[in-house]
Amino acid sequence: MRNSRAVLFAALPLILASSSTWAQSGASIVSLGYQTPRLPLVAPGQVLHLTLHGLTGSFDSTQVSPTIPLPTNVNGLSVSLLQSGSSVPILVPLLRGPGGLGSCNRGIAAGLIQPGNLVACSSDDATYDLTVQIPYEIKPNPPGIDNIGCASTPCQPSLNDAVLTITEKLGPGLSLRVFPVMDQVHILNSCADNVATVTLGGISVYSTYACYPVITHGDYSIVSAGSPAKPGEELTAYAFGLGLPDTPVTTVSATPAAGVPVTRPFTISFAGVTALGASHPDYAGLVGSNAGLYQINFRVPQVPAGLPPCDAQHPSNLTMTIQGTASVDQSSFCVQP
Repeated sequence: MRNSRAVLFAALPLILASSSTWAQSGASIVSLGYQTPRLPLVAPGQVLHLTLHGLTGSFDSTQVSPTIPLPTNVNGLSVSLLQSGSSVPILVPLLRGPGGLGSCNRGIAAGLIQPGNLVACSSDDATYDLTVQIPYEIKPNPPGIDNIGCASTPCQPSLNDAVLTITEKLGPGLSLRVFPVMDQVHILNSCADNVATVTLGGISVYSTYACYPVITHGDYSIVSAGSPAKPGEELTAYAFGLGLPDTPVTTVSATPAAGVPVTRPFTISFAGVTALGASHPDYAGLVGSNAGLYQINFRVPQVPAGLPPCDAQHPSNLTMTIQGTASVDQSSFCVQP
């Protein structure tokens, strides 16, 4: 049986803390997917790609949840979240479970490695991706509160703190402390967010496109160099991490079919379009009949004179910035000059 131990990855300085009792599994979470190197911030309802190391269980294939309500256990693997001030952990919904190939073959998802050219992974070296949704019940900290330099759990009485713990059939593994914030907006793209297998407009509308931002026309077709947006057109950007909706939604359940708005201020601006400045989206909120998926509806501005057209080498010509209460993200797409 492998002993549990804390692991620090220099490229992503997360804080890993073992539990007070001797852990019986060597499983650990070693990164948070698309986030840049920083303290691990999470928002209510946020979908995250966890990278796991040291799993003792075996997984013959990637397990994908085909239905909602979402499961909280995949082949004996679960993740729990314990908030400061509470003694009762919350089981975290699982959207996509770990496959058996590990990190030596992670390029398959991005189309970089052909399935016939697989490299064998050892159990000690392999890492596995697990897609989860942070429960809506997590209590976010208000803007401006920072946890840099706080190495203990809980951090201090004035802060909301939380710990993610992965558990296998053998028992709990290492714990990862996370810091709840109001939002962690992330516009989906197909290279990093390949978490479902159906097209936009179906039951699940996660990205399946090849290295494009998930920004669509009104008919759900992707905006691209071959199908550019037009000034004045309303587009939809799909995203994770916009935080609490106005109406409470149960974490493992589907969002009501009509969707649920998030009226906490989000602003949108476009590089080089100085006359417009920052404005508010037409709609920002959860996508109906999904779990943890948000959409941002916005109008394409009048583009500057001399904007170059898109082509195969330049698939985008306009950059959009979405600003939330605690986070910001950018995405570039193609607009017809």
